[in-house]
Amino acid sequence: LERGLNAYSEENRAVLGLDAGDAGAGQDLEQPKQFLDLAGLWDESDKVEFVALSIYIPPKTWNNEKLRDQYETHLCQQIAEAAHAPLELIDIVDIACPEKEVKKGMYGKCLVKCMELVKGLQVTVVAGKDFPVMDQVGKSDPFVTLNLRTSRGRGGGSKSERRTKSVGQKQLPRMALKSQSVVHQTTSRPGELNPINPQFEEGFSFLVYDLGQDLVAVCYDQDNGGKTPIGELVLNIEDIFSQCHTYDDETFERSYALCKPGTKKHVTYRSHMTDGQTRTPYLNLKFRFFTHQSPNGVSPHTMANSVMQQARDRNSSLRLGMVVTSPAFHDEEGSWDTVNVYLSSSYSDFHAERRYLNRYVFPALAVECLNQRLHFKWTDLSEYGASG
Repeated sequence: LERGLNAYSEENRAVLGLDAGDAGAGQDLEQPKQFLDLAGLWDESDKVEFVALSIYIPPKTWNNEKLRDQYETHLCQQIAEAAHAPLELIDIVDIACPEKEVKKGMYGKCLVKCMELVKGLQVTVVAGKDFPVMDQVGKSDPFVTLNLRTSRGRGGGSKSERRTKSVGQKQLPRMALKSQSVVHQTTSRPGELNPINPQFEEGFSFLVYDLGQDLVAVCYDQDNGGKTPIGELVLNIEDIFSQCHTYDDETFERSYALCKPGTKKHVTYRSHMTDGQTRTPYLNLKFRFFTHQSPNGVSPHTMANSVMQQARDRNSSLRLGMVVTSPAFHDEEGSWDTVNVYLSSSYSDFHAERRYLNRYVFPALAVECLNQRLHFKWTDLSEYGASG
């Protein structure tokens, strides 16, 4: 339990009330470790804002994957300029268009996320060990590729299959898809690297927009006839981050046994170059967690307000760009309803659970209710007295 507590910020420790001076805090938790895992989500609830916009999409663009990608890039650039924020901190969560609009005018809704920061991962390909010599005649040239991909079991398929076109369906965030199209590769150095124990020492950076992604490392041997796969690694990003967080410098290094591509079976081979024994090749990787933030310190709330102000102004650069037509909802009298939730308990009962509801669950529900033109309001009737 103590090891888990140390992984969270001082702010969250205060919110949880788990310090010694807060009598009775957390006493109602039956599964404290599992609750602390959930409590890590609080960091995210304070660092994002959502903006719903009405947009115009040319009909040909909507049905063409390449043109639609260019359109979304242009849309993100316009919103980033309006928000005075780096492009990396603006993400399209969803674009939807009713079926009746698909066949004619193409006016739709766009849900945009403004972020305070994006989590990043620095991956250094350190070295290989016991690589098989694939080229018995020419010079062996091992190299490694790195890329992100959606974890299998969470929905794969092509980009178009994971995109949606009608209201009520969801898609992967745009930046998560874009990050998966980038493939990093170590430098090719024919004849310079030790073919059995190559020393790579090359680093690459990834911005991670979806913790459900995997990091895929594939080792190859390049020869005149093309490239031959040696083996691969598939590592879950969330697991890597968890390991990074257990170290003070957010960095750790480890060797992994290579698996046959597409399987979890380790690669084995009989070494004829050394002692003839059966060996398994390993890849040594070094990981460092980092965050990418706005250099001018603009908060997500400020970003969202700036975008909404320009979306309401017909003469703003955002509206004159002929993509954003207005905010998604017009505050006409009687067009919004209010849902009130009251949370009642004494101060000592369900202390941590109540704070979790106030800090994460209720704000998330409030965002979801916006699509239904509902104001979600909550009031904690305990001594804690939170409301929103």
